[in-house]
Amino acid sequence: MSARRNGARRLAALAAATAAGCVGITTAEQGVQSIRLDPVPPSIVAGDVLRDSAGNEIQLRATAFDEANREVSGATFEYAYVPLARDTTTGDSALVVNPVTGAVRADSLPRAAQVRVGARFGARLQALDTIAIVRRPTRLRRAGADTVLRLRYLCIDESRSLTLDNASGGTVSGALPIRLTGDSARDTVPVPSYLVQYRITSPQTIPVGTSPYGDQRPAIYLTNGRVDRPLSYDTTNASGQTTTALRVIGPLFPTRTGSPDTVRIEARAFYRGAPIDSAVTFRVRLERITTQSCP
Repeated sequence: MSARRNGARRLAALAAATAAGCVGITTAEQGVQSIRLDPVPPSIVAGDVLRDSAGNEIQLRATAFDEANREVSGATFEYAYVPLARDTTTGDSALVVNPVTGAVRADSLPRAAQVRVGARFGARLQALDTIAIVRRPTRLRRAGADTVLRLRYLCIDESRSLTLDNASGGTVSGALPIRLTGDSARDTVPVPSYLVQYRITSPQTIPVGTSPYGDQRPAIYLTNGRVDRPLSYDTTNASGQTTTALRVIGPLFPTRTGSPDTVRIEARAFYRGAPIDSAVTFRVRLERITTQSCP
């Protein structure tokens, strides 16, 4: 029986008792109390190796910690693909993981492609994460009909909520969705769990200041419409679509004349570092709602 299958079965024996993430069980083996698996990309393309957002090949990596949460150097891990009964793949051939180096390769595209990978240290510590095996993406298209959106915002708004534009103003635009697909033998199918890059191409200079959360943020930034924090990438859903939107923090524009009228956004997806199809562009027209308190 191969070392990969041995490692997978030993990890699977513990996997049913834990969720994805970091798991620590009291032990003093080599002074290690817990381990953590470094974040993995949301997906791997069938027939390819695991890659980061820049297209570079990467391996699974784990870190060990002592009881004071200090990193323990020299810890040796065993990496594996972890097939579980409740996982959607069947058999042991969907993913190949080198137990020593942590290199990952997807040998096939299952009908449903959620799988687990893991790292193990000693007899009682493991960390798991989930990854999707997806079809190679070939097309990037705008998912919605609107290429130009409008956002009315208050110059004195200090809200932490992501509210859509209405008669009294909002803090976030409508979605700027794309749809990522791959060609099959019969038709075009969605590519889920894939990273899509969004960036603001205009204006090139954006004021930065203290946000309603108390941290430093730009006056306009991209978010996924669910969690209010600046993002450079969004992940496609089961339909191959994204939910990215534009957030505006009105008080960070010093004056009315310093507020841009239009924000231009570009969405791109990459495979092995090369662009997938042409970029998709959006425009959001900003309208500053003034009051007597506005600068």
